Amino acid sequence: MRVQFEELRGILAVVPDEPVSTTDHEAAAKAANDCQVKGIAFSAVEMLICAFAQRRSMSIFTTDPDFERYARVLDLKLHSAPNADSEPRLQRSRSGD
Repeated sequence: MRVQFEELRGILAVVPDEPVSTTDHEAAAKAANDCQVKGIAFSAVEMLICAFAQRRSMSIFTTDPDFERYARVLDLKLHSAPNADSEPRLQRSRSGD
């Protein structure tokens, strides 16, 4: 496990850090409210990830099925991990852009 972590850490080291702003936190609170109204359970960290990606028009690469539920309410672009028989696929949110 430690070897995988170090390998991933090395790969991600080339990606520049992006600061999280007060506006990101405010957008996360709104996203949380939008999910709550629809009866979707969430975590604060996941809402911050959604808001951060949304505000920057970024995709979220995840294997966590919670994000598929969030995408039903929020305008998210999700990438899912491929299985051995398929290519990576881009999932669009409800807006279908």
